[in-house]
Amino acid sequence: MVVALLLMGGTRDPVLLLKGWLIGSLLSGIAITAVGGPLWLVLHVAGLRRARHAGLVGAVTAMAIFVGAQTYGFGLFEMPPMDNSAWLYRWLSAIASSAVLALAAALIAVTMWRIAYRREA
Repeated sequence: MVVALLLMGGTRDPVLLLKGWLIGSLLSGIAITAVGGPLWLVLHVAGLRRARHAGLVGAVTAMAIFVGAQTYGFGLFEMPPMDNSAWLYRWLSAIASSAVLALAAALIAVTMWRIAYRREA
């Protein structure tokens, strides 16, 4: 995603794109660990260790984070007055775009579950 953003911003230097990819990968890994780690621990202790549990938590977590980020903290923070006229559109857009990201997060969570709970041969 970082590389796509860099390309859309006009960056074409391969070294800068590589640096952007490395930094984006590092920060994504830190974010997944910081958010997903505690949730995974709770599920593990509760005995909820199936792929569907991992996928559901990944999707719900991503949905909550991205909808909250696009709607001024679910409406808890003050939004600019010019956004009042687009309030409904903002929420619908946030839900739609977050659903796509939630699907990706669910697939990532199931992949991580598969690696974490693979059987030893």
